[in-house]
Amino acid sequence: MASLTDGDGSSLCLWRRQSLTVVLVWALFNAAHALPKLHTHLTGFGCHSASKSIFANEQPSATSTDAPLWVQQTPQGLIFQDDNETISVTMDSSSGDWRVESCKQKKRKHLTPIEGIYGVYKVPSGTLWVLITSSDLTYQNEYTQIRRVRGLELALIPNTQQQLSQRLVKEQARQIRLLRQALRHHIFYFTRGTGTDVTHTLQHSILWKQQHANDKPLLPDSRFFWNEPCTRSMVQNSGDADTLLSRHIIPVTSAFVGVQANITFANDSPYSYDEVLISRRSRFRAGTRFTKRGADGTGAVANYVETEQVCWLYHKQHVQQVSSHVQTRGSIPLRWSSPTDIKTYRPRVRIGTDPLAQARAVQTHLLGEFARYGAIGSPTKYPQLVFINLIDKKQDQGRLGRSFDSVLQAVLEVLSNSTLSVGEQHKFPPEIVKHVWFDFHAEVKHGNWARLGSLLNDVKATLDEQGYFCAVPDSKEGWKVMRTQRGVIRTNCMDCLDRTNVVQSIFGRYMLFQQLNNVRNDKKRILPVENGKAFRQNSLAIPWSSGEVSHRLLWADNADAISRLYAGTPALKGDFTRTGKRTKKGALDDGMNSLQRYYLNNFLDADRQEGMDLLTGYADFSIDESVDPDVLRNTA
Repeated sequence: MASLTDGDGSSLCLWRRQSLTVVLVWALFNAAHALPKLHTHLTGFGCHSASKSIFANEQPSATSTDAPLWVQQTPQGLIFQDDNETISVTMDSSSGDWRVESCKQKKRKHLTPIEGIYGVYKVPSGTLWVLITSSDLTYQNEYTQIRRVRGLELALIPNTQQQLSQRLVKEQARQIRLLRQALRHHIFYFTRGTGTDVTHTLQHSILWKQQHANDKPLLPDSRFFWNEPCTRSMVQNSGDADTLLSRHIIPVTSAFVGVQANITFANDSPYSYDEVLISRRSRFRAGTRFTKRGADGTGAVANYVETEQVCWLYHKQHVQQVSSHVQTRGSIPLRWSSPTDIKTYRPRVRIGTDPLAQARAVQTHLLGEFARYGAIGSPTKYPQLVFINLIDKKQDQGRLGRSFDSVLQAVLEVLSNSTLSVGEQHKFPPEIVKHVWFDFHAEVKHGNWARLGSLLNDVKATLDEQGYFCAVPDSKEGWKVMRTQRGVIRTNCMDCLDRTNVVQSIFGRYMLFQQLNNVRNDKKRILPVENGKAFRQNSLAIPWSSGEVSHRLLWADNADAISRLYAGTPALKGDFTRTGKRTKKGALDDGMNSLQRYYLNNFLDADRQEGMDLLTGYADFSIDESVDPDVLRNTA
C-alpha cells in the first residue's frame, strides 16, 4: 500500500488510469449491447443470408394457416396473395419503378405466411421491400389488441437494366446495413382488428368513431406513423385504396408499451385494473441525442413523445370502464443545438440568433399542441398547455431557459392580439399557457427528493382542471363517454429523458389515483376511505403496495426504452423511479451509463442518425454517380 502514496504519486496515477481503462472497456462493451434488437433478414439476388430468410422454409408452420397475407419470392420479384386476389410485383426496367400485375392463385404450400407489409424503399439497384413476418401479443381484451413486431424481412427486387459502379454498390450495401440497424434498434407496435389505433390516443379514437361512424375512417396520426413515408408509393402506384397492397399495409409506431395486469386494491375486492403505458415517439425530427436538438422550421422538436397512461378497470373480470391521461415531452422548441465535443461530456449549447426563426418555431409548436390537446374558445380560463421546464437555472442551461421564456412571452403577447381560426374564430387568451421553471437538480440537491412534492402541489389544480378521459361500455354506441381531457402537461429537461421521466411518473401517479378514486358503485367509492386519506398525506406513493410497485416498474421501463433510442443507454436516475429512493448501486449505474453515452454520442451516433434518416424517409438512397459518397457524408 505504501507505493500508492509514494513521492510523486506515479503509482497512484497508474493505478487510477488502469482502473479507468477497465471501467471504460466495460462501459463500451455494454454500449455495444445496450440497444434493443429486432430480427431482420435481407434476401434478394446477390444476397447470402437466404438460409436465415423466411423464404428458405419449404413448408409454413401449422399455426400460420390463418395468416392474413402470403408471399413467394421469384426470380422476377414477389408474389402476394390473400383470400381475395393474387398479384405479382416486378421491376419495370423502362421506368425504373415497380409495377403490379394480377396473376393466378397459388397453392398455399408454395407460399410463406406473413403478418403484413411495412413498406418499400427505392434503392439505386431496384426496390427494397420490408415485410412484417411475425409479431407477439402485448395486450388484449375485448376492446383492444396491441401487438409488437418481432420479425422483419427485407427483400430486394433488382432492376436488371440498372448497372451500378463498384463504388455505388458498396455505398448501397452500407446504407442498407444502416437501415437494417435502425430497424433492429426500434421496437414497433400496431393494432389489428379493433376500433382503436395505436397511433392515436384512446380519447381521439373513440370520439372519432362516435362522430363519424363508418362514413370516414380514422387515418393514422402522421406523427407516429413511422412507416408512412415508405408506404406512399404503394398507394400511389396502386391508384386504389382497396388493393391487396393497400389492405395489408400495417401502420406501426416506434413506442414503448408496458403492461401491469390484474392489480387489486385488496384481497377481497371484486375490482381489479390493468395499467397500460403507451409512449409514442414522433418520427418528425427523430434522431440521436446530440445530432437532433430543439425545433425545426415546422415546429417539430427532437425526442417528442406522447405518453398515454391507460387504466382498464374490471369488475369480476369484465371491463367496467376505461380511463386515460396523456402527457407529452419534447426538446425545448427553440432553434438550438449542442454538437458533440470529444473534449467534454457536456457540449456547449448554441442558440440561434434569428429572432423571427425562434418566434416561428415556438409559435408553430405551441399552436400544434393546442390543435391536438387544447380547447381554444372554451369558457374555462385554466392553463390548457403547461410547459414544465426542468433544466438548470445557471450556465448554458440557464441561458437556454431564459431565451425560451422570453420568446414564449413575446409569442403569447402577439397571439393575444390576434384571432385564431380553430373551427370558429377565437381570441387566444395568454393565461391558458403557463411556463413553470423547476430547477430539478437544485431542488433535489443532497437527496432532497421530497421537494418533487412541491412541484406536484403547484400543478395539482391544473391537472384537476384539465381532467382525464373516461368511458364506460355501452351496448348501442360501443362506448359512453363520461368525461374528456382538455389540455396537456408538456415536460422537458435537456434530453427529455431522466429528469422528465421522474416528473411525468409523479403526475401519472396522481392522475391514476384520481381515475380510480372517482369510480362509484351504488354511489359509493370503490376505494377504501383510508386510501384517500393516505394519498392526501403523501401523493408520491399509491396507498396499496401492488399499485405502487406496478406504477414504478412501468415508468422505469418506459424511461429505459426511450433513453436507449435517443441516448443509447438505459435512463439515469432509474433507481429512484423503481424504488422511490437513490441508492449507491443506482449512482454507480448512472456513472457507467454516462460513460456509455459519451462513447456512443461521439463515435457511433453519426451512423445511427443516418440510419434513422433513411428509416423515416428524411434521407433517400438515391446517389448521383458523379458525386463521391464520402463527400456527401462529410457535407451532410
